[in-house]
Amino acid sequence: MKKKLTRNTQNQIIAGVFSGLADYTNQDATLYRVLAVVGLILTGFFPGVVLYVVAWVMIPVDTRPPADYEVFE
Repeated sequence: MKKKLTRNTQNQIIAGVFSGLADYTNQDATLYRVLAVVGLILTGFFPGVVLYVVAWVMIPVDTRPPADYEVFE
């Protein structure tokens, strides 16, 4: 099955962009969050915020139920 980049709303802090990237690359979301903070500091905050908002708008939300979701019938 082909992987698709989606925003993970189960492990989100703001919009789920970094947790979605982490799921897509099989990494820890904390790594992406720390790199984002370092990038924000080094670039003067504004470009990183703009890129995050663009990613927030462009990356679709993950509509799959969580792995621990149970269906009761």
